[in-house]
Amino acid sequence: MHAQIRHLVSSLDNLPEEWRIVPTFGKRPLGKEWEKNTYSPKELQTELVRRRLKFWTNNRFITPTGVALVCGFNHPQGYLVAIDCDGETSWRQIIQINEHLEPKELNLLTPISKTSTESLCDRAQKYLPPTIAFTSGRKYRSQRLYLIPNSKAWEVKSRKIKTGKDEHLEFRGKNLASILPPSFHPEGRNYRWLPGCSPSERQIEIAPDWVIAQMLAKQEKTRKFNLPKEKYNHRYGVGRYAHLIPSIETNIQTALVLLEVIHPRFADDYHSWIQVGMALHSVSPILFKAWDTWSQLSPKYKPGECAYKWQSFNKTGITIRTLFRLANLS
Repeated sequence: MHAQIRHLVSSLDNLPEEWRIVPTFGKRPLGKEWEKNTYSPKELQTELVRRRLKFWTNNRFITPTGVALVCGFNHPQGYLVAIDCDGETSWRQIIQINEHLEPKELNLLTPISKTSTESLCDRAQKYLPPTIAFTSGRKYRSQRLYLIPNSKAWEVKSRKIKTGKDEHLEFRGKNLASILPPSFHPEGRNYRWLPGCSPSERQIEIAPDWVIAQMLAKQEKTRKFNLPKEKYNHRYGVGRYAHLIPSIETNIQTALVLLEVIHPRFADDYHSWIQVGMALHSVSPILFKAWDTWSQLSPKYKPGECAYKWQSFNKTGITIRTLFRLANLS
């Protein structure tokens, strides 16, 4: 154990100094309110050496078995998210989110190709830009780190999608942590960096829009199902609105992509500016911050004006088609 913890302590030299980490025992972060009381790698290294490789928690000293990176607003460049691909079915979920395949089409994909046919994992990884990544060593299981720019991190929430028996696709954000190499796994292995994906070899990349959409969609689903009770009865309530759910993630993702394309000059003209806001509102009310951030690209931007107009939007007849039209004109 002493050799293991000494190796762990020395490995902290290789972590970026801006990362916020905490010690762990097994998969459990150590320390009171650890989500708030984080360390830089150098700070934790100093603390562990000072305490003779032990950590004080719950009125006793414990020898940590690892360290974990705390996600959320714990990075100077944005909101840190760890995507946990846990099992073969999680890769299928990524493909389904991005390609909207029928189940029979997904079933044609094999986990790892033994022929020239594209493998399941290869196909899914096309939607995961190369970034810092690591694994516990189990088959089809790995985590990837991404940053969501602060301008887009307004209402993102952690989300865990069950994809199969004991398997899931998870988007870890605020108040969650991911155990880093070379921490000791409870099943007797050590976490390790994926080839070419350690912090010394690359940086954390910006999260693709589909990831942001997934973390926004949880908020939107809650909004859909929390409508006032007088709007529907208990027996048919969920069924009445459930059909709206499949398109939510796709539409949010599409709207964010289109907004990136639409030229800021359209924010200078009141008519096109207000139409962009109405179109985003028609997709989802949680896209307000996206409109406000885009509006700030114009010298005519007035603080508070977007919020005032947003509250007045109802059924305007403007849809996401307006975003497509303006993107084509950009």
